[in-house]
Amino acid sequence: MSDTQWKEAGGDFGATPRWTEEATTEFEKANTQYLGTTLEGLYVEMLTGIGAKGANMYVLETEAHGKVSVFGSTVLDGKFKKVPVGSQVKIEYLGKEKAKSGNEYNNFKVLFAPAPLKEVAGEAKF
Repeated sequence: MSDTQWKEAGGDFGATPRWTEEATTEFEKANTQYLGTTLEGLYVEMLTGIGAKGANMYVLETEAHGKVSVFGSTVLDGKFKKVPVGSQVKIEYLGKEKAKSGNEYNNFKVLFAPAPLKEVAGEAKF
């Protein structure tokens, strides 16, 4: 197999969004950007074991921002369990809410639909 057929593992995961305009920590200032309260795009990959807490990361290819990687949370992880990779996804940040325990959490609405098929030019080669 020639070197041009290989893909590098890892690499660019694009922007990491934050859901509020103001960064609340130095880490947020340095490592995230505000992209709005709604993200929409093609769900291309789920990564696991990210960072010290072993979080999930959901990678979307968006028209507005290119590749965007969204860190999982209890809410997002639960909702993404039902979303197949390859779907069109819309994530809406609903704001902070209080759990029955009194703890605050970020709430989200996640919508998905099958991605439209794209026509590919040329012949398939095996």
